Amino acid sequence: MSGRNPSVKVTWAEAFRDITIRSIDRGQLPILAGFFLIIIIAWRLPEATLEQLASSLVGRFVETNALGWVFAVLLGGGWVVHAATMRRVHHNEMKRLAQERTQLQKKLSSQKNIHSSKRNRK
Repeated sequence: MSGRNPSVKVTWAEAFRDITIRSIDRGQLPILAGFFLIIIIAWRLPEATLEQLASSLVGRFVETNALGWVFAVLLGGGWVVHAATMRRVHHNEMKRLAQERTQLQKKLSSQKNIHSSKRNRK
């Protein structure tokens, strides 16, 4: 298990807060905002209008008039994959630099004649 107490209930507000914070951390807040905007618009549309809109969208995909939208979605997906890859590369590089810094600090701290920049103060 992940170490969490299974008896603790998470409210919808806490879940929404956590998802929003995570999307901000990952740089995906505009995608999340767009997704919620589409959900809200679909929720508020009358059923007949929503059905008409859905059939129109499917018809456009069949006629390939909406091919640009398909490419836009693919481009957005590519951006998400690229952002995740770059974040992983950056994280690995920071880990490598931290290890290198730690090794250099250990090497320097093992030397006998280390002088502080404050040594001339009285």
